[in-house]
Amino acid sequence: MLSGRLLVVGDGEPQEATPGSMFVAPRGHRHGFSNPADKPARVLGLWAPPEPALAFMRDIGAALTPDNPPDPDRMREIYTRHASRLLP
Repeated sequence: MLSGRLLVVGDGEPQEATPGSMFVAPRGHRHGFSNPADKPARVLGLWAPPEPALAFMRDIGAALTPDNPPDPDRMREIYTRHASRLLP
């Protein structure tokens, strides 16, 4: 059973996304999400057009490991390659 928590952040404070929640993150607007729990959480993402976003997510997923924090230089390179930017 998945029982992780999903926190979603936009312009304000992080909000907990309960099961069945939906959030919209338009390109160019600050957004992010995380699972601060020790249990997995499931997220369904829909992108249009799909391929650029899916390639970005594949690259980010390959760069993240559960045992180490992300390498900021590698994250910056991935974001730049995908015409996006990391915000502080």
